[in-house]
Amino acid sequence: MKLKPFLLAASSGLALLANATAQSDPSLVLHYRFDQPGDEVEDLSGHNNNGTIVDGEYLDEFQGRKGVLRLNGTSAYVNCGKGKSLQLNGDTTFEMWIRQNGELLNKWSVIFGDDPSKGLNLSIAHHYSLDFMYRGPDFNGAEMMANPVPRDIISKEWSHIAIVVEYPRLRFYCNGKLVRDAFMPIRGLSTKAQGTLKRIGGKEGAGTGSFAPIDLTEFRIYSRALAADEIARNAAGEGAGPIEASELAVEPNWYKDELTVRLVRKNIPAMEKDAEFVLFEDGAEVGKIMGSFEKVSENDSARFAATAVFPLRELEGKTLKVMARTETGDSISQEIVVNAPDWIREQAGKTTEVLPPWTPVQVERNGEKLSLKVWGRSYEFGPLLLPRQIEAAGKPLFTKPVTLEARANGKTLQWTAGPIVVKEQTDASVRLEQTLTAGPLTLNVGALLEFDGYLIYDLDLTASVDTQLDELGLVVSFIPDRARLGYAERALPRESPKNIISEWFSGEVTQQLNFRFSPNVWLGDAERGLDWQAESNEFWSNADSQKAIVIRKGFFFR
Repeated sequence: MKLKPFLLAASSGLALLANATAQSDPSLVLHYRFDQPGDEVEDLSGHNNNGTIVDGEYLDEFQGRKGVLRLNGTSAYVNCGKGKSLQLNGDTTFEMWIRQNGELLNKWSVIFGDDPSKGLNLSIAHHYSLDFMYRGPDFNGAEMMANPVPRDIISKEWSHIAIVVEYPRLRFYCNGKLVRDAFMPIRGLSTKAQGTLKRIGGKEGAGTGSFAPIDLTEFRIYSRALAADEIARNAAGEGAGPIEASELAVEPNWYKDELTVRLVRKNIPAMEKDAEFVLFEDGAEVGKIMGSFEKVSENDSARFAATAVFPLRELEGKTLKVMARTETGDSISQEIVVNAPDWIREQAGKTTEVLPPWTPVQVERNGEKLSLKVWGRSYEFGPLLLPRQIEAAGKPLFTKPVTLEARANGKTLQWTAGPIVVKEQTDASVRLEQTLTAGPLTLNVGALLEFDGYLIYDLDLTASVDTQLDELGLVVSFIPDRARLGYAERALPRESPKNIISEWFSGEVTQQLNFRFSPNVWLGDAERGLDWQAESNEFWSNADSQKAIVIRKGFFFR
């Protein structure tokens, strides 16, 4: 078996509670059976999330399944209410018997989602795929997980569909079989990122809204991650409640040169402290790492995981047996062939040639001053490897050099700069490095300027002794006329606290703006500008999260 990135490789399970009914599962937070006519549906989970059916049609039987709710795709939905148990957090499973009863009229036909739509939607998207969209707990953006199988996931035939959220995995099942095992780049689900009201079948909106033409006989939500065997039994009509399960996941990351092996235990009351992960080649041990079990469900729903990370590159091309075993002697294993996908580090379609109208990167040095020039823009550095000045479209942007302000152990630090070193230079890019020191801190700065003007920084901060870092802030001081306009996500104050769109600032900058972390903040005028970007806010620790990024009077960007 060839490894694909983020592949779930093996699972095993032991059935428990063979006589249990669905209602006896304490993790059920919503359970509808549409087997009675009327405009109300009872929540069988015991959480009193009774639903109100709007414009729905009751069918006694259709295609062999009894008790069918038909939603017309134009106006019908189920209002599930705002119950506390429906404010979903951490591990969650959505499970349903469903079919499509008509043509899709919308780009997004919502099966289940929140209202207002802020952070959770399960939809039939673009007329053919099943998508799961969520926002992470810190509002870093929406991440969409799409099932790429066309049409036959939810078709005009009945299907048992299950979507299991168990960070960092999101799994789609159809009729008891795993059809997509996706990686979740940010955490979810989170009550902080959801609208309180939950609905089945869509809602009103522009045009035809987001209604889904679907038939349902049963719909469940669990506050835990169901095991694969449990989903298969439910799909076969043999549901037996929670199942004790162990799952072994193998996740190669060829860009980070890491092979992550994860042992996941579900619904197992007694948690061992550690697990041992062993790699074998031709029966000989070639690697061994201990990993400690940790709670990973984010909602105390009895999912624990132990993890080991092996260097990947030295394993490429080998056939291995991967084994995880616990202190009690339980073990699970599988054989893998460690082959990199053909597309990893593929350079097809790439060129180092700088095509017009862009021009090659020019490097000029005069003492400690370093100047870089590209088409339409120039950068001046020195003594720090931070821009003293950036000139765009013939005009300077700053009133003074960019600074990196730092406080540690209660004291303001002054950086001592080493030389700026040109490590690599081509027509397409130049790579620079510098080391800064201040008291116990050492900051290694790497910068890459590409021919299109994109300047990428990589900062590595270390301390020679235990140090409390009180503050670290990048300060950019704009000439006011060069920063009259701005764009960023999630800017406050809002125009209206009920309108999330107003948090996406775009327009004239007339007052101080306070941002949560945003991956994209732009300041400029009608002819030029500067865009600050970041991949994530990992390891950011802000006293006030709403002031992670600030644009303040005088047009300082911090």
